[in-house]
Amino acid sequence: MSDFPTRIIEILRGCPSGLTSKDIAKLLGTSPVNLSSRLSKLAAYGIIGKVRGTRAVHGTNAAIYRVHVSRLRPRR
Repeated sequence: MSDFPTRIIEILRGCPSGLTSKDIAKLLGTSPVNLSSRLSKLAAYGIIGKVRGTRAVHGTNAAIYRVHVSRLRPRR
């Protein structure tokens, strides 16, 4: 499970419009509660961004996580 941060970043790189914790958890095969602290730490370190918004898919107001634009460049 130690590679969760890397996997979260890779997932978010593939979805520039962002995802909710529920979406990310589903893709990782875990629960949103299990991801909460990891997402909070990544956001606190400035690796990902967190905004409040409404996703058309869910139609509910939730935190949406995105990789910062500067981090979207491909790895070398």
